[in-house]
Amino acid sequence: MGLRTLGIAMSTVLAIAGLTRGQRGTWSLVTRSRQWGDIEPEPELERPDNPPEWALDPDIWEHARDTVAPHWSNYEEPWAVVTHIYERMGGRVA
Repeated sequence: MGLRTLGIAMSTVLAIAGLTRGQRGTWSLVTRSRQWGDIEPEPELERPDNPPEWALDPDIWEHARDTVAPHWSNYEEPWAVVTHIYERMGGRVA
């Protein structure tokens, strides 16, 4: 593969990644407006500190939440962990 081919391939990869080369040779991220067919990112779900409607034992829910709180950043889905601990502690579900 020649240097010219390699340069074209690199430019293509960077363009796909959303980067363009400026006049001075620096790279910058190009933002574009959303287009039809783009995948909509899932909105960040707000989870209140209160127990959900289906948790019938709010004291157990709070205890499970407080147990997970120090390790919150270690989990991708911390609320799923809280739910699991809640059920293991004997919490009832509606």
